[in-house]
Parts: sequence; C-alpha cells; structure tokens
Amino acid sequence: MRWLRHGLVAAASTTLPGCEDFALAPIELDVSTNCNSVEVVVTAAAVQSDDRPWHTVVAALADRPGLPGAWLLVVRTPGPGPDQLALLHVDDEFQVDGDVIIGIPPGLADQYTLVPGASPGSLFLVQRAPGTFYVRRYEASSALPLVASSPNLAAVAAPCDPDGDGLFESCDASSWFQALVFLDGDPFTVTLPPSSESFRVEVTPTPLDDFLGPSFPLDPGRTLTFAPRCDDELPEAEYEICVALYAERSYPRLAPIGLQRDLERGVAALALYRQIQEGTQPPTTADMPLLLLARLDGQTVGIPLIDPELPEPAADAPGGVVMDRSSTYVHYTARDGADILVRAQYSTSTLERLDPDFTFPTGAALAQLDEDVALHRVVDGNWEILKLFPDAPARSLLTEFSVPSGVDAVQGAGPGTFLVRHGDGTADLAHARCAVPEPE
Repeated sequence: MRWLRHGLVAAASTTLPGCEDFALAPIELDVSTNCNSVEVVVTAAAVQSDDRPWHTVVAALADRPGLPGAWLLVVRTPGPGPDQLALLHVDDEFQVDGDVIIGIPPGLADQYTLVPGASPGSLFLVQRAPGTFYVRRYEASSALPLVASSPNLAAVAAPCDPDGDGLFESCDASSWFQALVFLDGDPFTVTLPPSSESFRVEVTPTPLDDFLGPSFPLDPGRTLTFAPRCDDELPEAEYEICVALYAERSYPRLAPIGLQRDLERGVAALALYRQIQEGTQPPTTADMPLLLLARLDGQTVGIPLIDPELPEPAADAPGGVVMDRSSTYVHYTARDGADILVRAQYSTSTLERLDPDFTFPTGAALAQLDEDVALHRVVDGNWEILKLFPDAPARSLLTEFSVPSGVDAVQGAGPGTFLVRHGDGTADLAHARCAVPEPE
C-alpha cells in the first residue's frame, strides 16, 4: 500500500583511482521528516472584534495553511432580529465572498464541525447530535456555495452481527459513533457501535455518492471486523481452550479516543477505548487499539495496531490523533492519570511509546500542523507549543506565543491553522509552522 511504504536513500563515499587519500570532514545527514521548533504567524488579525459584522466566531477553517482565506461559522445580530448562525467564506483579502444562513438557533452551534475538502475553499459541514448526522458540502468558488447535502445519515441502519454468529442483521445505529472520513479521496461515513456482545469490533465505512447519499447502506460486505484469532498451529487441546476463552469475552464499551483524516494520502486513523469483559465478571481491563482505514484496489481495508504492553487507558479522558508524512500519533490518558504518547510508523506498523523520552507538558493536547505534529496548551495567558521531534524526542523545543490581553483559548482551524482567542474578546487566525533555522 502506497501510504505504508517508507524508504530512506543513503549516499556512500568512495576513493577514486589515482587519487591519494584525502581527509574529509564527516557529513551529518538529518533524515528526519520533522523539525524540532515551531513559529507562529498571524494570518488574519481580529477575525472576531467589534469592527466585524458578526460578534462571535464559533469555528474557522483555513482554505490553506499560511493564507487568510477561510470559512467562518459566526453568530451575528441582523438588525432588530434575533441572533443568527451563518457560514461565511472570506477570500485572501479577508473580504466576504460567500454567505450561508444556517437555520438553527446559535445555541446549537456546537453540533457543527468544519472538515476540509480536498481542494482550497472546499468545506464539509458535519452536524452531529443524538439521532442526527448530516453532511453538507460547500465550495467557495461556486455561485451557490451549497453543492450537496445528505439525508439524515443517523437514520440509516447499519449491518451488524452483535452476537458473532456470522449472520448480519440490521441494527439501529442512531446512537452509535458516526464520523466523516475520506478514503482514497472519496467521502465515507464510519459507524462504530458503543459495545459488542462478542470479542470483535465492527466498523462500517459507508461510501457517499456525489449528492452525499449513502451507497448500499445495508451491504454487510463493507463491515470491517477486527477480532483476535487462535493460532492454527496450536495443539488441538490448546486451540480449543483458546477458542473457548475468546467465546467468553466481550467489549461492554467502545468509544473513540480520537480521529484524524489524511486527505493527501486518502487514509484515516481511529483510536479507541476498548473495555474488556470476561464472561459475567465485571469489566476489569481496557486497551487502546489504533485502526488505520484505507482503500486498496477498490476495497475498503482496515489495519488494527495493538500493543498489550501499553498502559491501560482511562475512560472518558482526554486524547487525540494526529499524522505526519510517515506516522500516526495517539495521545491518551492512562488509568493512573499519566499522559501516553504513541507513534505508529507506516514502515513498521507497530506502536512505539515516545512519552518516556521527554517531559510531557501537563494539560497539553496534540496539535495537527501542516504535515507535522506538536503538543500545545494555554498557561497563564501564553500559548505554549512543544514541537515534537519524534526521532529524538528530547530535542523537541518549546515556543511561546502571547498577546497584550493574554491568550484565552486556542481552537484548531484546519491543518497548521488555529483560532487564537484573546482575553479581551477578540480573536486571530494564526499559522503554526516549522521555524526557519537561524544561521549559526
């Protein structure tokens, strides 16, 4: 699979015939795909301020890292009427060139997530609430920005096999986890049940057509089943014991820890909290599987990565997933409260802990940069960004960004872009990027 191939080309030295030995200084090659320091550049100042025709920016999504063009989900007061929720597009001069009224009360704005499309100015607006899951696609270059709208995808039943007997049936998935991903450039919804009565996890990717309608919603062949198998090479008695043990196990709780989409490579990564139960005993253990989803020769495939030596995750604790050009990273909170950082390199498809090799900032979260990764947090009015250097974590450097009124909060606004909220109620769009090394 092209997204799992990772190569390294090295150069060799030789002595030319007829030449005497000549002492050469050693050449150090930095073959890391990452930098170890980040800088912050404001791309659009005061996107939220008294000078704007809106008073609140709920969320933002940059067209591309480093430029001010963006989609903004805003709340405004149109004349004497009540507050209004609207989706706006601003060009690279920060002039509004698209305006769409969202017909729900502004108090429900947290139902919406802005997801970037494959090209600049392309946006997928996802609405998620109990019993509700809509996907709408907008194009900034279109005369009518709304170009496609799905039905309520939460009402579409999912094929499932809850008892593990091999016979799929139709399940009500309205309360299940659902999300939008892109596999090989095409939009899919991913559906995951909140539990499993058997020792298996079923993830159902459903392709969406040009109108964002579900294709073949009840085709059980699309469901990806992740289940341990007993080794066929075991002696017969041990094999039967293994099968009996697996038959007694189940997952009483399944929940997402984090999801990340890699549009360029057409893959998605989903990390899970997975609680394990033995028979009728109370659940006592949990683990953190990472599922990599992709398309291969027209078929949806999934690769599970699991390391039983990792610390058990805590339920309902902070976590997240980010990606760079060669790896996926998962942050989760262990049962004892420790922050765990794991890397899955595509070249090896194994899980590797990074957190023992550097000091994990308390309260920090993963930040998705352009094609790179960082940890960030807001402390005492400062935005602190620890640029991860996975090949040598101890070399990761910290950058602080501040404003006169203090940084109040920071929200992601697309890869490498952040909505930085100030203590005085204003907000900027800022680009966090690899710092240019200073000359020695």
